Amino acid sequence: MGWVKGFEPSASGATILRSNQLSYTHHATKASLNNGKAPICQPENLDIAMKILLHCCCGPCAIYPVIRMRDQGHQLRAFYYNHIHPYTEWQKRHDTLAEWAREEELPLIVDERYELVNFLKNAVFREEQRCLFCYHDRLEKAAKIAHKGKFEAFTTTLLYSKFQQHEKICELGRELGRRYGVKFHYEDFREGWREGIDLSKKKEMYRQQYCGCIYSEGERYLGAKKLYG
Repeated sequence: MGWVKGFEPSASGATILRSNQLSYTHHATKASLNNGKAPICQPENLDIAMKILLHCCCGPCAIYPVIRMRDQGHQLRAFYYNHIHPYTEWQKRHDTLAEWAREEELPLIVDERYELVNFLKNAVFREEQRCLFCYHDRLEKAAKIAHKGKFEAFTTTLLYSKFQQHEKICELGRELGRRYGVKFHYEDFREGWREGIDLSKKKEMYRQQYCGCIYSEGERYLGAKKLYG
C-alpha cells in the first residue's frame, strides 16, 4: 500500500517501518497542500446523479449526508470500516448504523475485521499523526471497493464532522480516487451539522462521546495530560 502525493514518509523522520507498518508523518505546509492551485475542497458536478459508495463512521454522522445526496438523486450504498476501540464500542456503532440503514432502506457493506493490532503498529510513537493513517486506511478501502463494485464515486461521512481535518480528508480522497480510477465526491456536509444532531437525538440513536480510537477514548475520559504524561 503506497502513500498519496504529499503524505509520503519523511526521509528524515524518526520512524521504523515494519513489513505491515506504514509511516504517515506529514510535513506539507498548508500552502503546499495543492501546490498553489485552486482550493481542493470544491464541489464538482453536483447536478449529476451518480452511484456513490458512502463510507460511514457511524449512524448519526450519516444522517445528513444521506438526506442531502438522496435529494440530489444519487443512488447510495453505505460502507462500514473503522478503527473504533474497544470492540464493544465498535459493535455499538455498527449496530446503530445497521438498524438505521435498514429503516432508511440503505444497503450496507460491512468490513467486520477488527484491526486493533495493525492500528497500534501504525500509531505507536506517532500518536499526534495517527489520524492521517486512519483517514488514509479507511478511504483507500472505500476507493478499492468503489472501483471493484463499479461505483461512479465514493465519499465519506468524515466530511460531516467539525472535529476532523476536513481539507486533508478531501485531498486524500481526491488522490486515492485518481489512483483507483473512481471519483471522490466532495461536499461540505458540515453545513448540516445541527440538523444531523437534532435528527439523531429525535431517533434516540446511540451517540458516541469520542472519535473512535483508543487514544481518543483516553483523551476524552482521562485527558491528554494524564494519558501522555
